[in-house]
Amino acid sequence: MRYLPYWFEGLQPEQMNAHVRHLANKMSAGSRIEVEISSIGVHIPIIKREYKTKAPRLMVLIRTSDVGRPALNQLHSTLVAGNCKLWERRSAKKRILSQVGVLFSIDDNVFPLQCVSILRLVCESLGIAWPQQLAVGYTATELNRSLPGRLTSNDLGWRAAHAAGRAIGKALRKLRS
Repeated sequence: MRYLPYWFEGLQPEQMNAHVRHLANKMSAGSRIEVEISSIGVHIPIIKREYKTKAPRLMVLIRTSDVGRPALNQLHSTLVAGNCKLWERRSAKKRILSQVGVLFSIDDNVFPLQCVSILRLVCESLGIAWPQQLAVGYTATELNRSLPGRLTSNDLGWRAAHAAGRAIGKALRKLRS
């Protein structure tokens, strides 16, 4: 289920770099984009975190509700073996892993590639071939229309106005020619 109102669809993994850089450089602290792996409907949020004493970071958050417990455990063991900076959340009673966050420093130039490689690992842990079509969701305040991908909206009013604008533009172009 898509909760964010605006989505860039039909993205290839190499086009994700622009979206991750936009999140890191232009968006405010606590902002998030949500990446959807289109073929299976898995949503993975990427959140910008800023600290008082440390450099800002991006966190790719993988939840049990998105990928399932076996895939999350497999992904966690892969990330631990790869010496990634992790944030974990476990259940209160049984201490079962429920969320894993992978932290990336925004200072280096390879963080967009690292975010895309985490998405690839998620697909591998679910047994799905990579590359997949991706979609990226934004809130209305953080939207930048110049990013790659086809812009769509969950808002019916916005979709109707967008379709009407395209029809009027098409009609005006015909009248001019």
